[in-house]
Amino acid sequence: MVRCSTQLLTTVSLGSGAVAIVTLALAVGTDSWLYTHDTADAWDGNKTIAIATDVRQGLWRVCTIPAFPGISPQCIAVESFETKEGRVDGQEVTMAIMRANRISSPFPVVSLMIMVIAAIFNVLGNFKKDYKIVVSAVAYIVSGLLLAVGIILYISAINDETGHKSKSKNADTYVFRYQYGWSFYFAGLGFLTAEITAVVCISLYLKRNSEVASMVRIIPGLDQKIREGAKENTEGICNPTVIL
Repeated sequence: MVRCSTQLLTTVSLGSGAVAIVTLALAVGTDSWLYTHDTADAWDGNKTIAIATDVRQGLWRVCTIPAFPGISPQCIAVESFETKEGRVDGQEVTMAIMRANRISSPFPVVSLMIMVIAAIFNVLGNFKKDYKIVVSAVAYIVSGLLLAVGIILYISAINDETGHKSKSKNADTYVFRYQYGWSFYFAGLGFLTAEITAVVCISLYLKRNSEVASMVRIIPGLDQKIREGAKENTEGICNPTVIL
């Protein structure tokens, strides 16, 4: 029964870790984090007219959504290292969001790299059945926390820019709508599966090392220190009580 449960936890830890990496990699590499419907002002030679545009954006580029089939979308890259900061007067909300979200882009990338390292330790820990699986759990937790910070910054930037620009536009002619895309939800799924994998890894290690003598191996060298303390105790050098 214990062997079956251990095998199940091993399968779940490896499977959920793979799902976390795949979903986050798709989120980082695709352009469907946010869909916006924005209104831009244009001059036709006689007067200013409002032109509606539909846009999808990711962490690295922004693409227009063609109104008619057969038209290729136009994409521009996000200037991640642009030196100009602050809001630009008269800029469309979509472009303002794109500029504001540059600060959140590195977090999912760093999270993905740490998640790959966690998966490597997970495989090694399950293969050798040692403390590396605990290191994997810690790495999954750190990766999930970084991803959560990135998602929070992303949402905050959208809410901030939407509220600021909406107040400065003419409500009679200006229309702006947005909704989160599947890339955003995949990032959220990556966070959930990473934290689940961390819990499963810890549970798996505790199940494999249920005895006290095995659990002290989590810290390398701790079991040797305990043995030395016990030896000194038998010789009367230390106090009669040895605290494990």
